[in-house]
Amino acid sequence: MTQTAAGAGRAARGLLGRRSECALLERLIDRARGGKSGALVLLGEPGIGKTALVEHAVAQAADMRVLPVTGLEAASDVPFSALATMLRPALAVLPRVPEKQRAALSSALGLGPTGDVRPLAVAAGTLSLLAALAEREPLLCVVDDAHWVDRESAAALVVVAGRFEAEGIVMLFAAREGEGFEAAQLANLRLKGLAPDAARALLR
Repeated sequence: MTQTAAGAGRAARGLLGRRSECALLERLIDRARGGKSGALVLLGEPGIGKTALVEHAVAQAADMRVLPVTGLEAASDVPFSALATMLRPALAVLPRVPEKQRAALSSALGLGPTGDVRPLAVAAGTLSLLAALAEREPLLCVVDDAHWVDRESAAALVVVAGRFEAEGIVMLFAAREGEGFEAAQLANLRLKGLAPDAARALLR
């Protein structure tokens, strides 16, 4: 995921009044550089600034590998479609995933024989794949509009994020609250409206 200069400018303007939220994201990214993993879910109503914070995180992770995916309402009924999009750039390390996990993940992503896909095996394979990729450089995984991600991908990624330890990976979700995305076991940050001074500055 890259930003043009204009896009970076829009992101900067969108961060007015979000100092504490930005600091939290920056701490997560700094910890990943030190080999620690973490996950965060940004929740809020449409237009409140979730995507601007996601863009800020991506900009701060310029020295890291970024695996982004954005949920699409049109694809929300296609099992594992979002997971396939996120993991496509990482498939070069798929041979390093343990055999049973690799078989389950390959089946879920449409890369191998189809069969009875076991969700926990898919999640385990995803974690192994991301951990193998993170051995080369810290990793930021971004799931924007997570409320539109297919339920199979969302479930797998939430399980993965809950099992992180010391891989050097950050998993960041952004979702509309109350619209179907559930990740109560992860750290959640509910975004509120801007303070009056910041709102006036944004309008100016």
